[in-house]
Amino acid sequence: MTDSAAGTHLTLNDGIEMPALGFGVFQSAPEETSAAVDSALRDGYQLIGTAQAYNNEKEVGEGLVSAGVDRSDIFVTTKR
Repeated sequence: MTDSAAGTHLTLNDGIEMPALGFGVFQSAPEETSAAVDSALRDGYQLIGTAQAYNNEKEVGEGLVSAGVDRSDIFVTTKR
């Protein structure tokens, strides 16, 4: 783990540093998820955590697009 101005990061096996803290959308109502993800990314989050079971992955994608961040600058983690 490394610390930076943006917070603590985990170093992955390929040397890429991933934020240790992210924004999760568990129990986020689908109608609120897009705006929440957009706000989180604009506020500096670089890691978004979602799951198929949350039924809001489409809205997470919409929030990613509306935030206008470069996809290579963020991490999206998901699980089944």
